[in-house]
Amino acid sequence: MASLKAIDFGVTDLSIVGKFGYSTDISTEALNDPRLRVVNLYLKYKVNKNNIFYLGRQRIYSGAVTVAYDGFRFSSKSITNLNIEGYWGTNVPNDRGIEVLAVKENQVLGAKLSYRHFMGFNFSLSYSDIRRLPAAYADFGKFTGKKLERQATQERLLGANLQRKFADKFNLYSRILLNYAAPVIGSGKPGFRHFQKFELRGKYTHNAEISFTTEYLIRRPRLNENSIFWVFNQRSFSEFGGKLHYRIDPRISFYAGLSLVKYDKKLSFEGLEDSSLRLNAGMNMRGFSLFLSGRSGYAGESKSGGFSYAASLSKRNNVRAGVNYNRYKINSDADEDNNSKSAFIGITHRINSRIWGDFDIRFLSQDITSQRDFFGYSSDVRFFARVNYSFRAKRN
Repeated sequence: MASLKAIDFGVTDLSIVGKFGYSTDISTEALNDPRLRVVNLYLKYKVNKNNIFYLGRQRIYSGAVTVAYDGFRFSSKSITNLNIEGYWGTNVPNDRGIEVLAVKENQVLGAKLSYRHFMGFNFSLSYSDIRRLPAAYADFGKFTGKKLERQATQERLLGANLQRKFADKFNLYSRILLNYAAPVIGSGKPGFRHFQKFELRGKYTHNAEISFTTEYLIRRPRLNENSIFWVFNQRSFSEFGGKLHYRIDPRISFYAGLSLVKYDKKLSFEGLEDSSLRLNAGMNMRGFSLFLSGRSGYAGESKSGGFSYAASLSKRNNVRAGVNYNRYKINSDADEDNNSKSAFIGITHRINSRIWGDFDIRFLSQDITSQRDFFGYSSDVRFFARVNYSFRAKRN
């Protein structure tokens, strides 16, 4: 991976930002090797402190969607407390290659308006229109003997966000996302309107030590790229939960949470529940973290726990280590439990302020009793190494 930022190279207030990835398999030949990924590469031009232009491969974060695209963006804060943003371009390839896709089937278009401190509220309205032509499958299905084909899809999303803080104790946040586009371009099917997502979240801060958060959401899955999950029905589910945070001092804190997930009954298989209960708890103390979690119901049953530790041995060396254990069932009617164990240990060594390396060893062991026919191994060991080099070039 490589990142760059170039400023002050001849044009005032013009900069170039880029991030790239390169990979190839060295032990076994693989398709499409070597692979070059352009994560982002764009020009940024500041007309003044309030108006900025962007051009190139970039990522947009709006209330309606988060998407990477090749194109143009404009942001303006010329009016006090008001921010206006617009963008247009084309989706990036699934492999993040250097190819620029055709706009007709892969257009990305949108705008966002945000206003702060209106009668104590911060709110935003956003719109996005995203088209995508999925990459064709190269091979026939193992069981069907056919290639899965998908036409270009389109999403038109409207989003609204609202936030307010009350008396430094309560913080309220709400979000609504509406999808109203036809599911397939040119399919002849009528458009549809439904809530893609509704979210209501609140936080109460009693003092510096105790806070409580709660949230309620309704969500429909969004699968906008090639995925095996396309063969399943995509229906809504709702979730209600809360979490308590307790900090003894700046170095020691505890948390515990509980949530109930309710699935659409049309998703449930015969004899299974249509809801899932999730619990989690943990502790953080001076680089040491401990967590426990459990699930039950429609999404399967699991009990897991683990801990990790990170510390600085010297100015040049940081170490980290951790262990995780999970015992689970594929669904509540499964006869046997599966279990998995993993551990890791790593070190970061700094040669100087510009060069440093990360080295990790990870171990995984699993006993998948319910699906032995699909997995031919039970454990493995993996080694990861990364070298980082940071530099700054200046003009004389």
